[in-house]
Amino acid sequence: MHGKNFKEDKRYLHMKKIVFCGIDLASKEKNCTGVACIDVDGNVIEEGILFSDRSIVGFVKRNKPKVVAIDAPLSIPSFGSMRDEERILRKEGHYLFPFFKSMRELAVRGMELDKRLDEYKVIEVCPSVSAKILGIEREKNKIRRHVQDAKIAAITAKMYHEGRCSLVKGKFYIPSIQDVKG
Repeated sequence: MHGKNFKEDKRYLHMKKIVFCGIDLASKEKNCTGVACIDVDGNVIEEGILFSDRSIVGFVKRNKPKVVAIDAPLSIPSFGSMRDEERILRKEGHYLFPFFKSMRELAVRGMELDKRLDEYKVIEVCPSVSAKILGIEREKNKIRRHVQDAKIAAITAKMYHEGRCSLVKGKFYIPSIQDVKG
């Protein structure tokens, strides 16, 4: 009888924790992409630098997150060099890069990754905007910043899951200011 109860209790020890992933995507596979996963308590589960789309997809699938937050545009402007998302955030005092060649490359890679992760909830985020809203000082070292930005993206994914983000437009979310200050 004790053995049976132990087996029943053991199942609960293996329950999956809720996980959130952040990806600071580079425009090209030859450049560093920061990745991070946090649990529901905000503890880092896994973090690092990856390069290929295949390794990024593998990272996400291995961690099985509730939400994946990608720091990359998940759409392209219908005309000009800015989407409505950038125009809205600019009015709120947040500057995002216009859609020149490297940003278009990043958007194409981001949209392709979004398709490959279709079994997960994927949102677009901007760690510099989230950091500003959340009062997080950003890392100066370029390599460490990729990982930090991935962590900030994961925090934003967690906040999205908790209903503490605001939709800018499309799939682009930022932390809700009232949830930060209030």
